[in-house]
Amino acid sequence: MSEYWNSGHLAVVETMDLDNDGIEEILLAGVNLDRQQATLVVLDPRRAGGASAQAVRDLPQLKRSGAHMEKAVVFFPRTSLNEKFEESNLATQLDLSADVIKVKVAERKNYNQYLLFTLDRSLNVKDVEASPSLKTAYREMKASGLIDHLLSDADLGKLRQAVKVSRK
Repeated sequence: MSEYWNSGHLAVVETMDLDNDGIEEILLAGVNLDRQQATLVVLDPRRAGGASAQAVRDLPQLKRSGAHMEKAVVFFPRTSLNEKFEESNLATQLDLSADVIKVKVAERKNYNQYLLFTLDRSLNVKDVEASPSLKTAYREMKASGLIDHLLSDADLGKLRQAVKVSRK
């Protein structure tokens, strides 16, 4: 047995054989507080352990937890609405199928304002969609003067391009 320490919270756990090698990888979703971003961590169960890398704010609590041994780590970008009103976004759900992984990323604390990222088995982003309630929040906040723009298709394209995947 082993343990993996993350700077933040990993509340969602699923397994899936991503690379068709007969071994189901462990998929953990939540938030990395060092980066203040939603994250998806992929571990090989044969060598899972260690701690998330502390590159941005260098949080001290994980310094003695061992090397990071993730097979891959995905960081999901924050919307401008999230950056203005929240400390971070949060991956709250994983939906797995034979061909894709859908990651629901809450942009507001009420969780119904979210982005849905669709990844292939190699963790490449195929699509990103905004929930109707997130689009409504943008409209309402723009109308009230709290933000200066709506969430456009171009913004969604930029968010798709801003997903960072680190593979080992």
